[in-house]
Amino acid sequence: MNWEAIGAVSETIGAIAVVVTLIYLAVQIRQNSENLAAQVRATNFAGMADTWRIGAESPELSEILAKDRAGE
Repeated sequence: MNWEAIGAVSETIGAIAVVVTLIYLAVQIRQNSENLAAQVRATNFAGMADTWRIGAESPELSEILAKDRAGE
């Protein structure tokens, strides 16, 4: 094997490594986005649960929340 052939093989291996790395990064970004969206949903749910819990403990606030929920 001469140096030109070795160089060509090395370039091919490097190009394949770049493509594999880009695919890996795309998968990681997608997973991170899904995890972030799940965290946002969980935070929103926890906030709503706290609001309704506090409303259940206070008759005045419960009435206000019920009116808000009904769209009044």
